Amino acid sequence: MIKFENVGFEVWENVALNNASFEAKKNRATVVYYSPGSGASSAAKIVCGLAKPTNGNVFVCGKEPAPRDINASLLLSEPIFYNSKSAAKNLLVAAKHVGQKVDRSEVANALDYFGILAKQKPKKMNKVQKLLLSFARSKLLKKDLLVFDDVFKNFDDKEIEQILPMLLDFIKGKTVLIFDSTGKIQLQNSEQYYLLFGSFFKFCKKAPIWQIYCMQNKKEKHVGKIVKQKNGFVVVEGGKEFVVEDIELLEKAFERGVEEVMFTASGNIAEAVFDAMDFERIL
Repeated sequence: MIKFENVGFEVWENVALNNASFEAKKNRATVVYYSPGSGASSAAKIVCGLAKPTNGNVFVCGKEPAPRDINASLLLSEPIFYNSKSAAKNLLVAAKHVGQKVDRSEVANALDYFGILAKQKPKKMNKVQKLLLSFARSKLLKKDLLVFDDVFKNFDDKEIEQILPMLLDFIKGKTVLIFDSTGKIQLQNSEQYYLLFGSFFKFCKKAPIWQIYCMQNKKEKHVGKIVKQKNGFVVVEGGKEFVVEDIELLEKAFERGVEEVMFTASGNIAEAVFDAMDFERIL
């Protein structure tokens, strides 16, 4: 259904995606976990034909994605509506915009499915209701592919608990691509990837140590450059030097062309050091 082949994407000369490859299967959910700044929004836009890769190939249903050809719905954490129009009118306008004929009963069913009142206006809705209204709009338009661009990033645990059951019911049996920075969307039988430094890494059932590290220690993550000095090597982040006890392994990484590593730290000691390009464990 979706295939990225060595995709690169740059925004104002900043690399958002770097040699990114992955596949999302038809009628399955694919979840991509990531940390902010890893290129997820760029990938979502490319899938929906709203941006073109700098290099590499992207195929959706065997074709290069384009806004008018792709049958996809992009859902955001902060969806856009006509604030002064009713919920029902917003859905009717959306259908008209894409050239789809719908009747008021279909609009009512889509709104009822997510508990939204037809006469309610977005300007008087809270953020949970607005997100559910975007789900209703997507349900009405009956797109073949649903792309969720970090829909939970502005929601607390209580709000997510309110929305998640409806989301899971809504996506059953559909082709779904979910980019999630919260780690709150856990789907059984889904394909799972982690997006970091602009590249996709496939999750496995027996989680490698870097996978556990990425998901469970988001706030403690450091990324630094390997710097060669007279007495050996150090890792430098923001001008601060961190000592790596096993210099020989760090030297081998440097010789392989590794420039950056991901690590935890205890004082000025770099611990749990990983190659930031391919996650081969160094220490």
